[in-house]
Amino acid sequence: MSPPPAGRRDPLREILDALETALREQAKQGSAEAQLQLGYRYAQGDRVPRDDREAFSWFRKAAEQGHPQAQHCVAVSYFKGQGVGRDVRQAYFWMFLASARDPDWAGLADYFAGSDLTPAQRDEIRAEARAWTPEPDGEREAVVRERAERGDAEAQLKLGAWYAEGARVAKDESEAFSWFRRAAEQGHPGAQFTVGWMLFTGQGIAIDERQAYFWLVLASERDPDCEAIRDAVGSELTPGQRSEAHADARAWAPKSA
Repeated sequence: MSPPPAGRRDPLREILDALETALREQAKQGSAEAQLQLGYRYAQGDRVPRDDREAFSWFRKAAEQGHPQAQHCVAVSYFKGQGVGRDVRQAYFWMFLASARDPDWAGLADYFAGSDLTPAQRDEIRAEARAWTPEPDGEREAVVRERAERGDAEAQLKLGAWYAEGARVAKDESEAFSWFRRAAEQGHPGAQFTVGWMLFTGQGIAIDERQAYFWLVLASERDPDCEAIRDAVGSELTPGQRSEAHADARAWAPKSA
């Protein structure tokens, strides 16, 4: 397919740019899966210049939330010295954590240890890994849920992300949307962006491009990074529909907790 003539819109490019914006926004909001995917982008030089240090940084963020694939990537990075100084002890620690969720990686943990770690050192690291938790006490599921039920928008956003990813709770996109919507209705721009994106893609809710655009208009008023995907979604609507959505957004007021 040849590129469009100069000065003409490229709808495919707009959608790809919007998807990239969505991924970065979700990663900034703390989505472990988005952080992992962004790490892959930098590790492979996919749509961004290759940067092993940046890749490791995103892998580590996701790994610290308990994402097993990200823990695997962090372990490999430490073992190879890719994006971070080589550290066999850290490589073994993170691969042991990953293998707790995927036993197929247990052999790789032992391979990483090789002759560099004594049996006593391995026992010590395994004990540290068993004691490790993916979040501080204040972020445990029961505490976050209680805060979310009380109306804390940040907690509602976090709980929604857990349901969307199946982290700490069973994956349930409909439940995820419900929590994101509650945070969005309080005026949280990150949640508004996520609600808009889910309405556009049909994740956890029926596709509704008009409502998707409405929420993205609200989100972009507080976060200019949302403008690209707002405009991409808006290109699917008529000018009249876009005008109506902007009017509704101007009349909209956040709900109290």
